[in-house]
Formats: sequence, C-alpha cells, structure tokens
Amino acid sequence: GKLKDDDIKSLAQVPKEDELQASFASELEKRNAKDEFIRILLESGVTQHASWITAVSLAVKHPRYTTSLPTYGLRRQAYETLITKLKKKSRLAAFQEERDRREQFDKL
Repeated sequence: GKLKDDDIKSLAQVPKEDELQASFASELEKRNAKDEFIRILLESGVTQHASWITAVSLAVKHPRYTTSLPTYGLRRQAYETLITKLKKKSRLAAFQEERDRREQFDKL
C-alpha cells in the first residue's frame, strides 16, 4: 500500500525524460567527436605502429586537431581505440592470408 520514505527518495532520483535526452545527446556528441578525432589521426597517416608522441606530432598539423576533442585524455583514449582496431584488423588480415595460403597448398 503506502509509499515509504525510501520509496519516495528513490523516485526522486529517477532521471526525468529531458535529463535522459540531454544525457543521450551528450554521449552521442562525445562519440561523434571521438570518431572525428580518429578520422584526423587516419588522415594524418597514423598507423598501428605509431606511438602516441608520433601520432600527436602528425595530427597536430591538422586544422581540426584542437577542435575535435577538448582534452588530452579524450584524445589519448581515441588514439588507443584506433590503435587497438588497427592491430586487430592487421591480425585478422594475416590470419586470412595464412588460411588462404594453406587452402592453396592443400589444393596442390
């Protein structure tokens, strides 16, 4: 039946719809900014072997470098994401190449 004080307090902590929409928009904006910075790194010639220092020295010349992500930490996080994806893509390509070679060998 009755609502207890704890129930009322927990209901007061539930975010309102406009707060949820603002939070979602903020997350989407952050994701888009991160994707934009990753594009800048790629356009600047950053490869899977590039260190953070090398990546920054290449990307800092890009006109959108300072406007894409506001903080050093977010830029570094985007760099780490990119390097992880590039290394994974490289490993997958090497695996597929090896598989194709084995299939060709087996056909002989």
